Amino acid sequence: MGDADDARLDRIEQKLDKMAEALVSLVRIEERTSTLFKRLDATDERMNSLSKRVADLEKTSDTRGVTFALVDRVFWIAITAAVGMGAYWVRGG
Repeated sequence: MGDADDARLDRIEQKLDKMAEALVSLVRIEERTSTLFKRLDATDERMNSLSKRVADLEKTSDTRGVTFALVDRVFWIAITAAVGMGAYWVRGG
């Protein structure tokens, strides 16, 4: 009976050792996934920040585009008026 009990206890100890190893592996995997999720969250925050910056730049660019288009039109109107006045002056008007 003693040998059978010892063998049984050895098997139980081996199974407990395997369970402990499996538990350690699970903890390591959980730590890795936790780290990956933290990195993903940080990446999401950076992407959201960049998206906001791009949206702000687009608004600024649109505003500047309208302003520069108006300045461009006024410039060419002034040039056209100056050329017209010069031609009128050269003709003796």
